[in-house]
Amino acid sequence: MTLLATTFCLTVLGAPAVQLPSRGAVIARESQPIHVIAEGKAGARILLDGSLVPGLKEAAMTELVMLPGAEVPEHSHDQAAELIYILSGRARMTLDGKETVVVPGMAIYIPAGVKHSLVLDSKVEPLRALQVYTPGGPEQRFKAGPAVKE
Repeated sequence: MTLLATTFCLTVLGAPAVQLPSRGAVIARESQPIHVIAEGKAGARILLDGSLVPGLKEAAMTELVMLPGAEVPEHSHDQAAELIYILSGRARMTLDGKETVVVPGMAIYIPAGVKHSLVLDSKVEPLRALQVYTPGGPEQRFKAGPAVKE
C-alpha cells in the first residue's frame, strides 16, 4: 500500500493520530476538540500544530466554524501569514482596508502583519473554513477557549 493510500485509509476510517516514520502525521478530525471562541459564536478545531506533531514549526491547520452573527475583530499576526479556504457559508472580510464578500471555493492569503477582520452577517447559515498559519503559532490563542467534543 502506498503512503497516499495509507494516509487516505487512516483518515477515512477515523483512526487516531498516527505518526508516520519521520515523514509526517495523520490526525483524525474527530480526535480533536473544538475550542469555543468569539463569545460562544464560533469554534476552532486545531487539526495540526506542534503540540500534535512534535517538531512541526512550519505551519498549523485549523478548522473554523462561525455561527450567524459571529465576528473576528480586526487584528494581524506579526510573525505568521494566514491562508484561508472557505468551505461553506459567506461572510464579509476586510483585508488591508478593503472589504470583500467571501464565499465557498475562495482562497485567501493574508501576509504577516496585514490587518484583517471577518463578519458573518447571515442570519441562518454558518461559515466553515480551513485556516493555515505559516509558521504556526497564532492558532495557540484558540486554546484559551473551553474545549468541547461537538
